[in-house]
Amino acid sequence: MTNRNFDALREAMIDSQLRTSGINDPAVLAAFRKVAREHYVPEALRALAYIDRPIELGDGRALNPPETVGHLISEVLPRHGDLVLVVGMACDYTAALLRAMGAEVDVAAPDILPDHAAHYDVIIIDGALPELPGRIVELLKSGGRLAMALTVNSVTHIMRGSKSAGGFGMIPVADIDAIPLPVPDPKPRFVFA
Repeated sequence: MTNRNFDALREAMIDSQLRTSGINDPAVLAAFRKVAREHYVPEALRALAYIDRPIELGDGRALNPPETVGHLISEVLPRHGDLVLVVGMACDYTAALLRAMGAEVDVAAPDILPDHAAHYDVIIIDGALPELPGRIVELLKSGGRLAMALTVNSVTHIMRGSKSAGGFGMIPVADIDAIPLPVPDPKPRFVFA
């Protein structure tokens, strides 16, 4: 495929996947237009870079569908200069989109989080978890914003959260398809012997 073909596929993704899903913020769409998604998938799968499903990358990693990434970013709308943490197993594409929007970005795996308490303006969990790890909230500044995919009873919801001096709260904003992430520090469970 040529660069021209990928440019056309990128525009088609923006028009048919993002805009039709309510992702219309000009800065978000400009980032999707600027960042070549095909550079973040194995060469053998580049022709599929713009499909509306997860793309398996190998080693237990997968790239979320564009719509999922678009919703996550749209829910927190990082501003130029915001310090953003992206948590995931294959989040280089999401990080590149955020950098294209002017954010400063750190990336971490779900089980290896930074030690900076109250450090980040924005946190995006680039994949689905069954619950929000409490340690994540500690990394947000007061006034910080969080977006994640939360799976409850086999349904995955995009959640938007914010932190204030009084605590942290989240609300569901959309149902979505998102790659599952390994659960960091799973709670012990009672097992019948």
